Amino acid sequence: MPYCSSCGVEVDEGVERCPLCDTPIHGVGESGAKEVRNPEPDRGEKPRMSGKARRKLAWEVTSILCLIAVFVVSASDLRVHSSIGWSLYPIAAVIWAWIVSTIAIFAIRRTVLVVGGWVLATLGLLAAMNLLEGGLTWFLSLCLPIFVLCVVVSVPVIVIATRLRTVGLNVVALASLGAAVVCTGVDAVIEYSSSGSVRFSWSLIADEALLPFAGIMIFVHLRLRTRFNFKRIFHL
Repeated sequence: MPYCSSCGVEVDEGVERCPLCDTPIHGVGESGAKEVRNPEPDRGEKPRMSGKARRKLAWEVTSILCLIAVFVVSASDLRVHSSIGWSLYPIAAVIWAWIVSTIAIFAIRRTVLVVGGWVLATLGLLAAMNLLEGGLTWFLSLCLPIFVLCVVVSVPVIVIATRLRTVGLNVVALASLGAAVVCTGVDAVIEYSSSGSVRFSWSLIADEALLPFAGIMIFVHLRLRTRFNFKRIFHL
């Protein structure tokens, strides 16, 4: 039996129009009405969210979660001590997480902006933690120099590692060299902050282990790279 292509109602043979919706029956006029399968109702596809809408939704959800965390921590502090005290530290951490998440959501494809924003946000968090203690003592003397040193060393290491033609133990050697520089710098900053002079103590022991290890890794990489595929071994 034929069916109406519009409403799906079954009609008799030879009927030219649907008795329900008056839609012409397909195939009538040539060799009679042809049997047409009962069409499924048009449910319609839900419109997909654009990238901008998804980012906005993610930011809204993140903001709501951060606000809830701030409210819970503040309420707990007020309930126990009747004032805001220790809750300022987790609140500062929540604000930092919100800033970092916001940068990641809206500037995910801008690497420089994301890294720069995360660095500034982290420095702000550390400074806030020190200010909650009544000043900027350890932040200026220890935290800021060490943080800047880590950034200055890690950025060139990452850039060089991403531009290497062959990837293998040479990356391990590069990371070891960077770690040796960081250890030396941290040792110098701590000694200068405590005694007013630059002296090296524990970093010498770390360098004695890291520098020869880096040299061995470079030698092994250069010696064996033609025989072994390090990318396949380390899944790089």
